[in-house]
Amino acid sequence: MKRVLRSAKARVRTGIRWLHELRRKGDSLQRRVAYRRWLNGFSRSTAELLIGANFDMSGGVRNHILGIQRYTSLTSLLVPSDKSVRKCGLQCFLENSESFLRCNPPYGVTVLHSHVSPWFIEWCMKHRERGRLRWVHTHHALYFEDVEPGGMPEWQRLLNEAGIRALVNCDAALCVSPSQQRLLKSLHGIESTYLPNGVDIDVCDSGSAGEFRKKHGISGDFILWLGRKEAVKNPRDLLLAALRLRELQFVMVIDALDEDDLERVTGIAVPENVRLLNPISRVEAQHALAACSAVVITSLREGLPTLALEALAHRAALVVSDAEGCLDATDAGSLAHVYPRGNIDRLCDRIGFAVSLGQDREPGRRFVQEKFDWKVLARRLDAVYRGRE
Repeated sequence: MKRVLRSAKARVRTGIRWLHELRRKGDSLQRRVAYRRWLNGFSRSTAELLIGANFDMSGGVRNHILGIQRYTSLTSLLVPSDKSVRKCGLQCFLENSESFLRCNPPYGVTVLHSHVSPWFIEWCMKHRERGRLRWVHTHHALYFEDVEPGGMPEWQRLLNEAGIRALVNCDAALCVSPSQQRLLKSLHGIESTYLPNGVDIDVCDSGSAGEFRKKHGISGDFILWLGRKEAVKNPRDLLLAALRLRELQFVMVIDALDEDDLERVTGIAVPENVRLLNPISRVEAQHALAACSAVVITSLREGLPTLALEALAHRAALVVSDAEGCLDATDAGSLAHVYPRGNIDRLCDRIGFAVSLGQDREPGRRFVQEKFDWKVLARRLDAVYRGRE
């Protein structure tokens, strides 16, 4: 009887493994079919402008390319499309890089605009040689050895190398901040044109504090931190400040799996006055900005943080580190409460001022409207696309 039961259990386990394998192969086939459909649709596109790579569904680079797509006067296409990324996944595109490299640009395309990803940069480098295509590359930020505890990861090194190749070989090299411009010149001898991250004021003004509070069950004032768990974004400083400011409520929107995951990354147990939320959409980020009493950015390095610009557009109190990109985004720090990176005493002091000090925040919004509104920047960018700037 026992032998029969063991045999039956073994058959069940074999059947389950077979079903899992069948499902895996089915998913893989679906991804391959979806990729081929995307590639065929890409080849038939009538767009004049290709913008890529469009892999991330959130963050500053994502907001940047969405702003370009919405406000440029050229018909544009995100490469790859949002729908294809959802269906295929990033890995599918990377595994099929060679087939993409062999794919010629759609007939009507005249401008290529690359950002960050080697996948699209290599394609631009190959196909701009056809002569009629103008290749524009925007540099956002460099990665450095001194930020990550174990040294620079290989993926960051690859992004740096691809970005430098793009800047050297493209027709128009753009840079999102003056501080990054200086770094490119001093470290690599590369001249670039300053054209910053833009802010979509209409999207900012769509933010609803009530929507955010209702969805997440948050009442009372809270301080917002929004970013990734990687060392360069420095969530550790925020957690250390929250430990001291027990009377204040903090909301961290972060890609940590849970409190234990964040503790493994930072070495700090998450305090009771910190609420963790999973990454949120661009629209919901505007709801969060509308609802918070202050925004804190603790980054060790930044290109030009869109979050800081959007906080100013929302007239939110703003605390930033003294990273050069943060200063670029706040008019040399005059529109924010600035603290030296790693100085928790000063950070707590600045947060206290931000939440208690009544001040006129209209200058911050005017600063963004005059210098960073996509409606203004898009005209400059269109001139770059046409070779006039």
